[in-house]
Amino acid sequence: MRNVVRVLVVVSGACLGMVGCGGGDSTIKLVPASGIVTFNGAPLAGAQVKVFPEKGPLAMAETDVNGAFKLKSGALAGCAVGEAKVVVSVPSEDDVKITPPTVQKTPEDAMKMAQMTIDYQNAQANKKSKSPIPEKYKEIATSGLTCTIAPSGSKDLKIELKD
Repeated sequence: MRNVVRVLVVVSGACLGMVGCGGGDSTIKLVPASGIVTFNGAPLAGAQVKVFPEKGPLAMAETDVNGAFKLKSGALAGCAVGEAKVVVSVPSEDDVKITPPTVQKTPEDAMKMAQMTIDYQNAQANKKSKSPIPEKYKEIATSGLTCTIAPSGSKDLKIELKD
């Protein structure tokens, strides 16, 4: 019994020691961050904005009808402080997939539904989605967009996209 208690004490101490050995402050400070996205000078509505801070979690937002956005990191409002890379995308109508109903009453209905699904998928595969903004803004490697989130927060981020 004493050996079991000793093992538990040693293991508990080791676990507590590992928790305390993070090598510094492991908390990421999130600050309010908002702004506007424009495309060729006009507000861009319905755009998805993703901000990739050098240190901290991904922050995301969707623009309203005025191109305005407020960043959130997961369920928390705000963005990590510091330099960040930015990507912007706008879902087109072709990006929204419609799935046919899956309820069939007879085997014939099931066959018809299967053929409709195949036809639908083939039609979708042959469509070319046309984004209203250049494709380069969708990828972190090609967007060329950056921002700086100030320690006090950033309320006037301007993300300007051009043709």
